[in-house]
Amino acid sequence: MTLSIAKAMAVLAAMTIAPSAALGEDAPSPVAGGAQLPEALALCTDTSRPSYTASPEVQKEQADARKKACVAVLDFPGASEDDKYAAHIGLGQLRVEYLRIGGFADFHSAMEIKPGAAEPRFLGGRDLMHSSGTLEQSLEYLDAALERDPNMAEAQFARAEALYRLKRYNQAKAAYEAAIKIDPDAKAAPFARGGAAFVLKRYDEAIAAFDAALARDPRNALARLLRGYAHLNARQYDEAIADFGKAPDGIQGHGPRVGLYLWDRWCHSVRTCATWGANKAKQQITLTRLAREEKAKREKKQAAQREKEQAALKEPAGPWPQAKIDKALDEAVGALEAKKFDVAVSVLTPLVEDNPDYALGRSLRARAYVSTGELAKAEEDLTEILQIAPADAKQRLLRASLYLKRNNYQGAVDDLSKIIDAGSDDWTVWFRRGLAYKELNQPGDAIGDFHEAFNVLKASKLDGARARDAEFNVRYERAIAYSKLGKYDQAVEDFDAVITMKPDAAQLYFLRGSALAYAGRMDEAMKDANEALELEPDHELAQRLRAGIESAQKKSN
Repeated sequence: MTLSIAKAMAVLAAMTIAPSAALGEDAPSPVAGGAQLPEALALCTDTSRPSYTASPEVQKEQADARKKACVAVLDFPGASEDDKYAAHIGLGQLRVEYLRIGGFADFHSAMEIKPGAAEPRFLGGRDLMHSSGTLEQSLEYLDAALERDPNMAEAQFARAEALYRLKRYNQAKAAYEAAIKIDPDAKAAPFARGGAAFVLKRYDEAIAAFDAALARDPRNALARLLRGYAHLNARQYDEAIADFGKAPDGIQGHGPRVGLYLWDRWCHSVRTCATWGANKAKQQITLTRLAREEKAKREKKQAAQREKEQAALKEPAGPWPQAKIDKALDEAVGALEAKKFDVAVSVLTPLVEDNPDYALGRSLRARAYVSTGELAKAEEDLTEILQIAPADAKQRLLRASLYLKRNNYQGAVDDLSKIIDAGSDDWTVWFRRGLAYKELNQPGDAIGDFHEAFNVLKASKLDGARARDAEFNVRYERAIAYSKLGKYDQAVEDFDAVITMKPDAAQLYFLRGSALAYAGRMDEAMKDANEALELEPDHELAQRLRAGIESAQKKSN
């Protein structure tokens, strides 16, 4: 039952200031009779949303009344553990919904009261996702909630959103579908359907679902952003611009004015904005200018941060005088240029040991260790550097490359994701993360990264043989990922492209033939098997492929 503000204030005054006097000398004490505790608890746990058409003053008054009610319940001598649990939940929800600050501390207090309860873990995980926590932390709490209550639809919906933001698209799709199965009529169901359809590239279905989600909650920023993406992929440019223009700043995992920036990037990579129509040219120019201004601001800020960190890298933090440091650096650089990597390590090690925070020395030694094959030691140096300069993308990229070599694929994903989130136009960053996802058996996520690597590559200034080699690598790996995901027709398209680049590679014909066979295109598959064997008669896998096709054709006849 929702209490009036006046009644709530009277109850709170009775509970928190002078209970017996406020209730009357002969009235039963709240401690003894508990007459006022239920009313305060009802106000504290009243989660009906205030009217957003009401004035800010009225909204603040409502929020203050609830907050005081929750605090009063927690301070009330006769409150039970159940009462305190409910008050912590109510106070946490209030902080999140009305006061716009994190409520995790309150949800954690509720967890301590009832360790087996799913609700505070769900609320805490959702709060971490939308406030100061990390997505990985959020996922841990949401998983814990679902361990305690596997049929908690809200937790499954929130888990799907966290997975999507982490770019684990296959897992997100599975979580969306699980959430819908639990509660097909839930408020979050339209968004979940939209997310699942978007991952499957069913953009019309996604748009319809996000329409429904936004009709229920016009403030759902992620639904609006994803609908913009869907419109963009469906080539509905006006609608995409409308959604991107309304996308708020600071959506986790995205930069400022993300929609305008992405629109600008997409125009330059696909090069189709010019066909949008002369009547849209002015609007396009305005949007592109706004996007570039936002990008320039971000890059200026990042450059200042990098300059600050580079200055720190060059500033020795140990007992060596600068002249001694310069001499050691000259010797080390000379040894590296002469490919005397052991000598470089022996020169740099005293410098690093005596000046442990001197990152430049560690950086050079890490590169020497890579060349000597001592990858674990190189990784240790890079980790120390990133403690000093966490925004140094070059050092992070090198560590990610080491993680890939040492089969630490999740570590590579984490490092590469940080580089991408900070803003990178390096196609190799997306490509390397795609390789890591492939090794983690997440082909859907790998395909997404290979696709982005391809787009960034096409928009880059790379040309000639280097560009062709890069395109070959991206399309080859994407074809393999498509095959793993069972999307054989798409795999064939990429294999077509790479075969034109290397028409004498028997392995490529075998791989394309295998994809064709799985797609049921047996005649074409047989041609590729024969072509592979003509180029390499002893190709055992091609021999097996041809035998399998012949067997299948005999059975069908």
